[in-house]
Amino acid sequence: MVPTVLGAIKRAVDADPRPGRFLVTGSVRADGEADNWPGTGRLVRVAMTSLAVREIAGRTEGATFLDRLSADGTDSLALPPDVPDLRGYVEMALHSGCPEPALHLSERGRGYWLESYVDQSLTRDVETLRENRDPHRLRRCFEALALNSAGLVNAKTLHEFAGINAKTAEAYEHLLANLLVVESVPAWTTNRFKRLLRGPRSTSWMRG
Repeated sequence: MVPTVLGAIKRAVDADPRPGRFLVTGSVRADGEADNWPGTGRLVRVAMTSLAVREIAGRTEGATFLDRLSADGTDSLALPPDVPDLRGYVEMALHSGCPEPALHLSERGRGYWLESYVDQSLTRDVETLRENRDPHRLRRCFEALALNSAGLVNAKTLHEFAGINAKTAEAYEHLLANLLVVESVPAWTTNRFKRLLRGPRSTSWMRG
């Protein structure tokens, strides 16, 4: 809302480059504003993903999964005492990882909150990016990506499901990525060149 503050931060960082002095946040519109100072070489972008299951459950003490795996290998891993069944996994997914619905709302309130989040993202947030998109087709595109979460999304299936052409589907997917509700996960293989050739997997999610 006050982009001129970035110039003051730039001057302060140039005068005293100690790290961690500023925490700069903004809306999804920030990357679309051409007149904003980019902060290259002065800011480090930190991705704010949704809450992990251990955070929702209040088990935040001790090393994280990746830290344990890196330090002691698979020997450090063990099943938790309360392993969820299939229904339990589904319930965890429906809780989402957004702090408000995951920690404070009832099941019914959570459903309203998440529906409102999607609606606001695909209407109001799209407007802030100065995008003129059909909200119905954009939502269909989002639903198609969500249904293929963690899988390969066939381009033809995507644009046919949403009722749009291939060029528009590509533009919609790019827009959803800018809204921070869709992220493409690069293909994994031990061969680095094959990673570039294989298609990424799209993950639909909502940041907390």
